[in-house]
Amino acid sequence: MRHEPFYTLVGIFVVGGLILMFLGGLFFYEQYTQAKVQTFVMFFKGSLKGLSTTAPVTYRGVKIGEVSLIEITENKIKNKVEIPVYVEFFVEKSLAFAQNPVELLIRNGFVADISKPNFLTGVSDIELVKTKVKPLNYQAQYFRGYPIFPTRNTKEKITSIDDALKAAQIMIEEITKLVRSPAVRETLNSTREMANSFNQLADNFDAYFPPAITYFNRSMKEIADAANSFQNLSDYLSRHPESILRGKQ
Repeated sequence: MRHEPFYTLVGIFVVGGLILMFLGGLFFYEQYTQAKVQTFVMFFKGSLKGLSTTAPVTYRGVKIGEVSLIEITENKIKNKVEIPVYVEFFVEKSLAFAQNPVELLIRNGFVADISKPNFLTGVSDIELVKTKVKPLNYQAQYFRGYPIFPTRNTKEKITSIDDALKAAQIMIEEITKLVRSPAVRETLNSTREMANSFNQLADNFDAYFPPAITYFNRSMKEIADAANSFQNLSDYLSRHPESILRGKQ
């Protein structure tokens, strides 16, 4: 009976040890699963058109992460609006040793760049591109506890379908103004008078000169026909300037 307290104490220690082992294993497993995803924040200059949550982050053409959150906020001195883009990188981790391939990419001069929106879907993604300059003595900067991933500073103008249509419309309007201008009208009238003069000259040659001059008459008539064709083309463009882009119907 005197050994019962001892056995009870041993049992308590054994059960407590098992509980601690279970909690420790659960903790390390949670740390392992969380370590497989690293969250960074990015700040881009210029347009974010086409970028949305779940947008892929690619490196050498392979998806290595995705956008998890896009929000609007203000800077520290509260005089400028910022749009932080939170990105989750899929990083394979091992409990044996620590890895940080994302930081290695930053040290090797890689920055994030937003691709142009897809022509059909309008969706953009984030691509990690290498720059010629590697950061010296890299030290991570943080925003609300998340490390900041560097981005490309240059602003590239994105040409959308709407921009292309607007440019085409402006070109059509300019062509219409040119075709309907007084100078072009005077040129058309001069061309018409020149064509009539060529026809009259050809008729006179045919009436007063011998048949040997027939080839010359034929050349004059071809020149007149070409002038008439140019006149018809100019008239058609005056009525339908958009045919320059889509062709004659």
